[in-house]
Amino acid sequence: MSKHGEWTEKELGALEEDAQWDWDTFEERAPTPLRAVRFVVSLPLAEARELARAARAAGLTELEYLRVAALEKARAGASTPRQ
Repeated sequence: MSKHGEWTEKELGALEEDAQWDWDTFEERAPTPLRAVRFVVSLPLAEARELARAARAAGLTELEYLRVAALEKARAGASTPRQ
């Protein structure tokens, strides 16, 4: 990989060669019992700090706080979130 963590042209080309792949064996894995979706949320620094303070006050991590707040809002039937 390049010094920036990106694939080089040579590495990408090597991935396309059949000799790089094991076509005779495979791994089978059991499905996970908990299906989940991940969201990426970008916040301005001031909002991130506000979120962190509120989460700490509630005894939650920022992610737990976001999850709880979003679900409460959704379950309350709000059709349009405040901005």
